[in-house]
Amino acid sequence: MTIHLCGAGLGFLGFAISMIIGLVVNNPFTTLVLRSLFVLLVFYLMGCLLAFLGNLIVKENFEQSIPDDEPVLDQPQTKTASDNATLEPSAQPAAT
Repeated sequence: MTIHLCGAGLGFLGFAISMIIGLVVNNPFTTLVLRSLFVLLVFYLMGCLLAFLGNLIVKENFEQSIPDDEPVLDQPQTKTASDNATLEPSAQPAAT
């Protein structure tokens, strides 16, 4: 969804700039609208491409920053009965 929003934002920016420039140079209405729609399409595609590449870069950087042996924050670590049995002999209570 973010990719389409970035594309739409860049497309509308290109459309608005194209309309303003066309009005300043006194282009006919049909030429002005057709060129502005073409610019909207091109800028939309460029915005989607840039947002997609930015998304890939952020994901790759995030995945590289977390080591494989580090536990994931979503999974809580719980002790099991086998973990308690592996205590060192000095840590186990003395039998009397």
